[in-house]
Amino acid sequence: MFKTTRGTMSGKPKILLFNPVKHALAQYKELQESTAPEVVTSGSREEFFKDCQTKYKDVVAIYRTSASGAVRLSPSSMWAYY
Repeated sequence: MFKTTRGTMSGKPKILLFNPVKHALAQYKELQESTAPEVVTSGSREEFFKDCQTKYKDVVAIYRTSASGAVRLSPSSMWAYY
C-alpha cells in the first residue's frame, strides 16, 4: 500500500499503539473501520525514535496504556505503573 503524508492511501489516518489490543476486540475492530492502527515493533527507545523518522513517519496519533509504561523496580515481582 502506498503512503501519503497523512496516513495511508486508503485515506485512513495511521495510529500507533504501544501494546496490542487484548480485551476490547469489538471496539478495536470498529476502530479499524476508520483508522489504520499499527503496533510498535521497535526493540528499543533508540530504535523507536529512528523508526519515527521512517517507518512511523505517517502516524497522526500515538496511544499508550498505563501498562505499556511498566517499570521494573526491583528483583521482586513489583511493578510500577504511571
